[in-house]
Order: sequence, then structure tokens, then C-alpha cells
Amino acid sequence: QGRYNKSLVHAREVLYLSNTKGGLQQLKDANKLLADIFEDYGKPDSALFYHKRYKILEDSIYNEETASLFKSFELKEEVSKKDNELALRAKEISLLEEKVKLENRWKWALGMASLLLFLAIILYYQKLKQQKNFSKALNDKNKLISSQNVEIAQKNNLLKEQIKLRTETDDTINYFAS
Repeated sequence: QGRYNKSLVHAREVLYLSNTKGGLQQLKDANKLLADIFEDYGKPDSALFYHKRYKILEDSIYNEETASLFKSFELKEEVSKKDNELALRAKEISLLEEKVKLENRWKWALGMASLLLFLAIILYYQKLKQQKNFSKALNDKNKLISSQNVEIAQKNNLLKEQIKLRTETDDTINYFAS
């Protein structure tokens, strides 16, 4: 009986301290201790009362742990989702950067092609202008040659007439001289 009273006093002190300064786990353990003490000393009503409190606290702790695990799982899922979203965004950004690089390359290529086309047009225009100048110079020289040919033909005709006259004069002189 003395041990019963002593253990009951200590168990109630543990319960009081657990209520004021402890957590749910200590409170649950204190109720279990009191339920066991009352059961051992044949007080089933008191044992049942503390056992019910023990079970409520155990369920509460289990629910808190389950809720905590569930929240932890939800948090991990959310973090995983965010990580996946970030990875997807990183891939999208990488693809967009590659697209921009490709567009820039196309722009540079188009710019260079435009520049080369512009240079080709300028060279073609200069060549055409040069060809036109050569053609004009050639026409002028052809006209000069044609006019010189006419002069030469006229001089040839004049020389032929002079030769003919000379031949006639020589024939006449030879006729009278003979």
C-alpha cells in the first residue's frame, strides 16, 4: 500500500509537470503510467479513465505525426513539382536562346548575302558602264577608221587618175617622140 501511494504521488507529479512544461509525448507517457498503476492496484475505473486519456493522446500524437508526414510529403511533392517546372523553364530558356542564336546567324547570313549582292550589283554596274565607254570609244574609232578609209579611197582614186593621166601623157610624149 505504501509503494502504491508513493508511486501514485510520483506519477501525478509527472502528470502535472507534463501538463505544465512537457509535450504531448510526456503527457501520454504520464497517463499510461497512471493507468498501469491503477490497474495494478485494482482500480479499473481510474485505470480506464487514464487509459482513455492515454489512447486519445496516442491518437493525437499519431495524427500529428501523420499530418506532419503528410505535410512533409506534400512539401516534397511541391518542391519536386517546382524543381520540374524550373527544369522545364530552364530547357525552354535554353531552347529560346538557341532559337535566338539561330535567328542571329540567319540575320548575319542574310546581311552578308545582301552586302555581297549589293557589291555584285555595283561591280556589274561598273562593268556595264566600262563596257559602254569601251563601246563608245570603239564606235568613235570605227567612225574615224571609216572616214580615213573614205579619204584613202578618195586619194587612191586621185592617184589612179594621176597615174592614168601620166600614162596617157607618157604615151602621148612617146607617140610624138617616135
